[in-house]
Amino acid sequence: MKVREPRLKGIFMCLILAFCGFLWGDWIIWERSKYELKIEAQVTRDFRLSEFASPDTGEAKMDMRVIIRLQAVRDHFGKDVVILSGYRTPAHNRKVGGHPKSLHLKGMAVDWYIKGVSVSEMAQVARDCGFIGIGSYKTWIHTDIGESEIWYGD
Repeated sequence: MKVREPRLKGIFMCLILAFCGFLWGDWIIWERSKYELKIEAQVTRDFRLSEFASPDTGEAKMDMRVIIRLQAVRDHFGKDVVILSGYRTPAHNRKVGGHPKSLHLKGMAVDWYIKGVSVSEMAQVARDCGFIGIGSYKTWIHTDIGESEIWYGD
């Protein structure tokens, strides 16, 4: 199938990567735990596991489906994704005022932004790449793979 329109091509690639993450997500997580990847492990072409670590302990118990979708976002824009928060320990989640049932606690959420890209554009591409929960703030967004929900913060 040939896709000529650049935006459609980007969306098509995001959907393929998100679908692959859906199919292989559990397998990748199993492999990660089986071989106990080190925190500095390169988990996708552009991301290291350490970028998603909780700052208090350095733990990074991320669901690979989140990282695969974020890689699809990065591929779409061709720009660096700045990660603000990935996995959070319960102590760090309390410290930052996170919800007690936050998906950050399960490694199923990530807060991020891309310099020079609007929040609305980041949110739309994140949705196209398979993120379900999208939270829009002034300069960054929250994305997760939990139940469908959209909210606006700050």
